[in-house]
Amino acid sequence: MVLADPKLEVSQFIDFAKKTMGKIGDEGSLADAFASQAGQFSLEAEYPNFWQVGCVFDTVLDYFLALKEAGELDPDSAKLMEALVAKAVHGYQYGIVGLMAAWYDDWSWWGIAASKAFDPDYTEVFGDKLEFFQTAAIDLWGLVDDGDFATIANRIPDAIWANSALQSNWVKFTREILSARGQLHIGTRNSWALIERGADGQGTPRQNADYKIFTNQMVDVWAVPRFPGGCWQYDFSTLPFPVDDGPDAGDPNPANNTLGVFQVTLMSGLYLSFCCSLIAAASRKATEKLSGGAWDRLQSVETYRQKADEVAAFLASWLNLTGSDSLATEFAHGKLVHERTPTYAPFDTGGCPPVEGYFPNAYWGGDQGLIMGALAQYAQLPGANLPDAGSIPADLLQGVFYNMPASNWSQPNMVGPYLDPTNSSPISGDSNDYGSGSGVFWRYVMRTCRADPAFGNPARQDPHIVNMATNSGTLDNDWGNNLFQPFNTVAAAIGAWYLLK
Repeated sequence: MVLADPKLEVSQFIDFAKKTMGKIGDEGSLADAFASQAGQFSLEAEYPNFWQVGCVFDTVLDYFLALKEAGELDPDSAKLMEALVAKAVHGYQYGIVGLMAAWYDDWSWWGIAASKAFDPDYTEVFGDKLEFFQTAAIDLWGLVDDGDFATIANRIPDAIWANSALQSNWVKFTREILSARGQLHIGTRNSWALIERGADGQGTPRQNADYKIFTNQMVDVWAVPRFPGGCWQYDFSTLPFPVDDGPDAGDPNPANNTLGVFQVTLMSGLYLSFCCSLIAAASRKATEKLSGGAWDRLQSVETYRQKADEVAAFLASWLNLTGSDSLATEFAHGKLVHERTPTYAPFDTGGCPPVEGYFPNAYWGGDQGLIMGALAQYAQLPGANLPDAGSIPADLLQGVFYNMPASNWSQPNMVGPYLDPTNSSPISGDSNDYGSGSGVFWRYVMRTCRADPAFGNPARQDPHIVNMATNSGTLDNDWGNNLFQPFNTVAAAIGAWYLLK
């Protein structure tokens, strides 16, 4: 194998990241786009896009950490850091009261970002908002894991709730409405458990009806999960949920949808990454004997670890299947994971019915990063057991560089946001959201390299990867919306720095 150019100047990535981050007021900069979106508000009209702001905030935090670790966090950068973290608080609270938070993944993007407030490396980055985000992380875990909407609803001040949005039925959104969601949604891993309460006809009318339909062995209604331990993007049902409960509230039946009510890959990645971050926080609490505030609300390492083990086992079950049954496709170079699980559990007579909206040739860059990063985080835990799936992080890194070029955006020598050859899947059908794929991928390149400094060694010896990483980390991308374009660019620049330095 030919070695990469030993004279590669990695400081160019930090320089390019700084240029693209810019300042608030610089048109086209990430600082300006983030501050504008996170700070957006006009009564009952415009609110921050909750998940997008939370996703990008995670990389805003990483950017300032990269500057600190590169010795580039000067006073002007520190001042910008303080301003953007404050904007994030606004985006978080107003996104919620603006009815912009719905599915479990929406909350999870914020949870992962907020959980970094327990990481000592990020203490300086959060500044005087450290306690706010530590508290938010615990609140968000309660919602994602257990359906505790009330704690988050009650945490938001009355003055902000006074500015909440009108629902589509013209009823003002309130903390009571948000809290009541916990009666119907009890956590991302419990969607099927809710439906199973109707197995003996002793559940609620909804649970009884759902169990009867979704266990009927007909291809167009069967929705029994193939493996235990996975995560749903949101709950599914044969009956409507309350108005504006989620994007599919009027008809949350998988047979009639392509997004939301499925075991999408990103949700397992988000959950496992979030859970591993809290394991690290709980371990730090025990080691350093920390107490007070959100530290006292952390669960034990063992409690988080059991949940992480179950989701990792779910992923391993899917990844260890072969051929078209697997969650991953093997290419000549590396692997890519699909956007969702391919099939449901088999019928008694054999054969596994297909999951709605599954496309065998469509792949999202964010999924590759999330699964790569989450499994790499999990692999750092004592006694982590991933059998054959243990090599997946390295396989996914190579898979993206060799199989996900930005060809559709006229930039074939950069990492693109997704691969969808037929442009007919939910990925290309929602290009606004999926346009973030390259930024999410690069964020987890950074995270994986920091967790395991040896992870990038093979990449640094591969001229193809070095070339694509260099281009990705020094050139503007032309996909995604006005927030995601500079986000993708900054994430790639700092991700390339960690990968190649």
